Amino acid sequence: MNPILRDEEYVFCSVDRQDNSCLKLDPICIFHEDEGLTLIVRHDRTDAAEISYLSFRMVTLSIHSSFNQMP
Repeated sequence: MNPILRDEEYVFCSVDRQDNSCLKLDPICIFHEDEGLTLIVRHDRTDAAEISYLSFRMVTLSIHSSFNQMP
């Protein structure tokens, strides 16, 4: 595995389940929770929308695998 630290800063933010405008933020992930929706979004998009958030950096694990080798 090869870890890759992404340049962009991402954030967790929560929005009302009925607020469809959150899709304009182009989230990379949406969690449907009892309290509403929790999104993972690029930091610059939440600042423009004036949404509170918790920031983090994204690490992707790159791995080479082959589906041709079956046991």
